[in-house]
Order: sequence, then C-alpha cells, then structure tokens
Amino acid sequence: MSVAIVAVLVSVGTVLGQEDRAAKIEAATGAAETWLMLVDEGHYDESWEVAATVIQEAMHKDEWGPTIRQAREPYEPVGDRELLQSEFMTTLPDMPDGEYVRLVYSTDTASGKVRETVALMFSDGTWGVMGYFMRPVP
Repeated sequence: MSVAIVAVLVSVGTVLGQEDRAAKIEAATGAAETWLMLVDEGHYDESWEVAATVIQEAMHKDEWGPTIRQAREPYEPVGDRELLQSEFMTTLPDMPDGEYVRLVYSTDTASGKVRETVALMFSDGTWGVMGYFMRPVP
C-alpha cells in the first residue's frame, strides 16, 4: 500500500512540476515577444531597459542601440516569427543556478529565413532577455 501512495505522489509531483515549467515558459515567452517587438520597431533604449541585469551590466545603454542595430541590419525588416522550441533550465554554464528559458524562432526577414534565439532569466520577479542571436538558415 505505501508503494502505491508513493507512486501516486511522485506522479502528482511530476504533473505539477510540468505545469509549473509550462507556466514559466509561457511568462518568459510573453516577455521575449514584447522585447522582440521593441527591437523590431527600433526602440533599442527601451529594449535595454527591460533586458536582464546581465545585459545592462555588460553593455552601457549608449552602446546597446548601435550594437543591436548593426547585428540585425542584414536581416531588416523582420517579418513573421514562429516559435520552434522552448526550454526551461535551472543551470547554465558560467551562470548562477536560477530559472532560465531558451526560445528558438523561425523568422522571415528581408534576406530569407533566420533562426532567432532568445535567452531569458528570471530575476527580481520578472523575466528579462539575457541573450539574443540571429543566424541565417542554410
């Protein structure tokens, strides 16, 4: 009887854990899409302000706009996005343990399809972008 109770508790814990992860991915995805909209519209200062602290500490606001503009310039304008993959993690190399989400989008651009990867971290009660990469799809 006690083995059956343990099995039920483990199953319930697994389901609750999956629901919790799904909710965190959903919240992070909303933050990422808001951030991407700011970048798509050229609101680089605002995108820096809502980014994770690690970005703000790594690059001054005055440097952020020209850097992101230069990285995205070959692909502008950006069109439709489709979320291909989402992953919740609690560890990342060279980062403290925490809550992280990685999102991968297939994105239409002026120069063809690209993969956009957006990495977010949960800090101070909010999800913030901590990494952003664009690469062409061969």
